[in-house]
Amino acid sequence: MQQKTVIHKVLPEGRDQWVVYLLCVSVFVGFSLSRAMISVGVIGLIAYGLLAFDIGQTLRTYLSSPAYYINVLFLLTILLSGINSDDKHLWATFVQIKLPFLFLPVAFCAFQFFDSSFFHKLLIAFSIIMVLSAVSVMVNYALHYDEITRSVSFGGIIPTPFSHIRYTLLLVFAFFCLIRLYEQRAISGYQVLPLAAFLFVVIHILSSRSGWIALYSGLLLYAVVYIIRTRRYAIGSAIALSTIVAPLALYFLIPSFQNKINYMRWTVGEVAAGHIDNMSDAMRIASWRSGMEIIKRHPLTGVGAGDLLVESKAISHELFPSIVNEADRKMPHNEFIWIWAAAGILGLLAYLAAFVYPFVSSFRKGNWLMALLFLIFFSAFLTEAPLEEQIGSTFYLLFLLIFLTSIDHSPAIHD
Repeated sequence: MQQKTVIHKVLPEGRDQWVVYLLCVSVFVGFSLSRAMISVGVIGLIAYGLLAFDIGQTLRTYLSSPAYYINVLFLLTILLSGINSDDKHLWATFVQIKLPFLFLPVAFCAFQFFDSSFFHKLLIAFSIIMVLSAVSVMVNYALHYDEITRSVSFGGIIPTPFSHIRYTLLLVFAFFCLIRLYEQRAISGYQVLPLAAFLFVVIHILSSRSGWIALYSGLLLYAVVYIIRTRRYAIGSAIALSTIVAPLALYFLIPSFQNKINYMRWTVGEVAAGHIDNMSDAMRIASWRSGMEIIKRHPLTGVGAGDLLVESKAISHELFPSIVNEADRKMPHNEFIWIWAAAGILGLLAYLAAFVYPFVSSFRKGNWLMALLFLIFFSAFLTEAPLEEQIGSTFYLLFLLIFLTSIDHSPAIHD
């Protein structure tokens, strides 16, 4: 009886839930293993939503739901920036990345079976997959411990699947998914809490500042929500206090974490002295300054998404002629600067509207985990442009739609 109950908590029910579940799992696994699996999962979700249900009813639901259709602004902004883009090939690449922002929200409007149980099953699948992925990363680190730790002290990173920053943000979100599952008693505490503790430690070992910002700002948000909801001020204050105490303790316990902090201090001094070549932090700052110079010269229209790379390199040559490695001349590592430089002020405003509206409109009906998704990406926007590549944009859009569809769930019979 207990085994049946556990299976019921983890696995979906009915054909529709099974199809969507397996396609989402394909995306979740793809985050760590294969970009092709991400594409297969997203295309499958779009095809199933548009072809397996009443398309008329689906479109009516979509057109009556601003939180879904406002996402098309992400696509339209990049699409219209093609007017200024001489490099149509690169522009088309960015457009292709944004196509799911039109089709995937429509498909999700067909899924009327996102009850809280199915929502939790998706969170369980995502969290378990990310834990298994983190285990493999830590095993690899252990096998090459001295070499990798030494590399981190000189600005290197611990090897992770694809992007180090986006991977860490995925782990941060998985950590809070486990906390949410524990709160909702979707899985027992002795199963969830050790996994959450493991991810908490791994996030610090990976030494991504974007991950640290997302983790501790998320803990502060959770402390505030916890106090408001339960009025247990002592426990809420203890959670908030841990955001100060934990990093201090882990600094002395985790060598890679300590090395990263020391490297950051050294980099600040080097940048102040005018030395910026071959340093990741300095290159990020240089990309911001190049982006801001493009904005200064083209504030209204930008230079077009297709031409942003070549313009960024040209401005970088003007501002930082001493940079030796041409690969270090990059597009702005900041979502807000990136889109303003590419699409002008109207493009930035369109992005902000599309990003903020779904969370604001669902504030009272949503939960703190949805607010945390907003917080994670807002923090990522400051040091990266995650919506301009496959993993970051899929991570954002898929979980946004999972939240929205779960919130808007209306009981329906499914096969």
